[in-house]
Amino acid sequence: MAKKGKIIAGSCVALAAVVAGVYVFNGGIHSSKVTVATETLQEMSLKNTISLTGVVESETGRKIYSTLSYPVELVNVEVGDVVQEGDVLAKLKTSGLELDIAQQQAAVNASKNQSAHQIEVSRKAYENAKENYEKDLNSSAISAEQGVTQADNSVLQAKYGVDSAKLQVENAEAAVRNAQENYVLTRNQLDGAVDTAEKALRDAESALSQAQSAYNSAVAEQANAQAQAKAALDEKQEKFQQAQKDWDLFLSIHRQDYEDAKAELEEAQNAYQKAVEENDPDTDRLKLKRDEAEAKYNEEKAKRAPAKLEYDKAEQEWGMAQQSYQEAMSAIASTSAAAQSGVMSAQGGVTTAQAQVETARDARNGATLAQIEQGIDTARRGVESAGVQVDVAKAQKKAAEQAADQARQQQDAAKTSIEQQIDSLKDTLVGSQISAQSTQSQEIAIQKLQNTLDEATITAPVSGVVTAVYAKVGEPGNGLLFVVEDTESLKIKTKIKEYDVANVKVGMPVVIKSDATGDREIAGVVTEIAPAAVKTDNGSIQSVSNNSTVEFEAEVQVSEKDSGLRIGMNTRMTVLLEEKDNVLGVPYDSIVEKADGSEVLYALEPKETEGKDAEIYIVQEVPVTTGLETDFYVEVSGAGVTDGMNILSDPQSVTPGMEVTPDFLTAGSSATKDTAVEQKAE
Repeated sequence: MAKKGKIIAGSCVALAAVVAGVYVFNGGIHSSKVTVATETLQEMSLKNTISLTGVVESETGRKIYSTLSYPVELVNVEVGDVVQEGDVLAKLKTSGLELDIAQQQAAVNASKNQSAHQIEVSRKAYENAKENYEKDLNSSAISAEQGVTQADNSVLQAKYGVDSAKLQVENAEAAVRNAQENYVLTRNQLDGAVDTAEKALRDAESALSQAQSAYNSAVAEQANAQAQAKAALDEKQEKFQQAQKDWDLFLSIHRQDYEDAKAELEEAQNAYQKAVEENDPDTDRLKLKRDEAEAKYNEEKAKRAPAKLEYDKAEQEWGMAQQSYQEAMSAIASTSAAAQSGVMSAQGGVTTAQAQVETARDARNGATLAQIEQGIDTARRGVESAGVQVDVAKAQKKAAEQAADQARQQQDAAKTSIEQQIDSLKDTLVGSQISAQSTQSQEIAIQKLQNTLDEATITAPVSGVVTAVYAKVGEPGNGLLFVVEDTESLKIKTKIKEYDVANVKVGMPVVIKSDATGDREIAGVVTEIAPAAVKTDNGSIQSVSNNSTVEFEAEVQVSEKDSGLRIGMNTRMTVLLEEKDNVLGVPYDSIVEKADGSEVLYALEPKETEGKDAEIYIVQEVPVTTGLETDFYVEVSGAGVTDGMNILSDPQSVTPGMEVTPDFLTAGSSATKDTAVEQKAE
């Protein structure tokens, strides 16, 4: 958080000289005095808070609707009644619906009983027939099955003999083909090896030419890419420098408005606090004046955010451009090295290809194919011998297949009568089941009517208090009938400005007040913060009033059960962001920021005098470290910071080393201990 009202040391030196009225004329020494405010450094409690407003709601409120048009027969509750989940709130008149359900249910029950009897009879007949078939009680079927099995075994054996003979023929023919193919392949391989080696040599020579060309192109592109990367870096640097100038200009224009608004707020706050302590009848007017000053101060504070955001964005883009420039330089160097390596690799490929050409030519010239031709003749004789074995095996297979066909015919004839009987019984069973399923649609219709009947009894979905009753006896029961809300568990809907939302966290304590509860402070806690800003109906981000500030919805849970708050009340809330007790705090205006960024206080040290008490004090710098910040005060600490130290609350009018005479040494001085400043020119 930026310090509010901080004094820049380098900017107040000239001002101090003017305020003090110090000047030199014709060698004479002149001096004058000016009154400045002082503070006594002391321990205090600091709180950093933000203020919110919101409306009280129930955490478990429910609106109870009905879609039924039956007239309302009974209403059991009134506004203010306490109900539990499941309690009957109202009943609709459904006597005709109940009679219709009873009649349809009776018809379905009668149909189901008849279908169940038919299904049971059909199932027993089908299962008995199937069981007899599965146990092979039919002798003819058993005998036929055995014949088929034996015939199939014979066919399998014959088929195996044919397959074995064919395999011998195929192996012999394959041997011939392999020998012939090996002869041609060997000859072609030798010729192809020479052609391949010669082509590889040509490819290697072409690759060398391409690699050399690629290297030349990479060298040219390196210079161009380097120039482009440097131009991009220079552009982002120029933008950052301009953004820095714009930020400094913004501060020079708006700093005084910000300081004036803060001073006005502090003055209004002090006036209001004094009025409260003195029971001044003008307290309400002063409170309004304080709220207006606070709104003006917050507005000035919010103006800084967009300007600072543009400055930070330009700084980030410049840093990214620097990184991109370094990466581009690395990529350029890598590309150049890779191109050079490609040239060397291509040169080695040419040498290797030349050696391979010589080797292939020697192999082709020394090869003999006589042994391969002898292998072809031997394989042809093996094919003729295997052909005779195939003919014998085929005759055995044909005889086995004829025997198998006769056995299957006997088996089919034996099974046909039994299967026909089983199929007929199965059809009867399926028909009975289909007839029974026709009642399912009727049962579904009855269930829908029963659901409608259940919905005619309106019950409480949650426990709570009845806050609205719209149901009326005799009128249709469709639409909104009741509202039930839990008046003990309350929450407050609110909105948080974007410049505050980052500081608010779920779980932070909240103090709640309302006009109805007076000065009572009610405890609460932040329970929810929206992840996105409030949006309009068309989905765009919604800004507050005429500025660009956006808001985030949030919820605060009321921790106290007997809070006195009621649903719909308007509330004022204070969120405690941070709190520290027993720390040393000073006004923001007391802190001076030096040119190197360090921070100091101006303290008063007595000047040593002889023979009398000190009446002159020296302004001394005391280094400090700042901590927790509020709207008016900031925590300070350091080795030279002590409780009870006298410091200047308005350091703009002095410089370190000045001699001052404090007014609190004079009788009748004010409680603020104003100090007269005196400096001598030397």
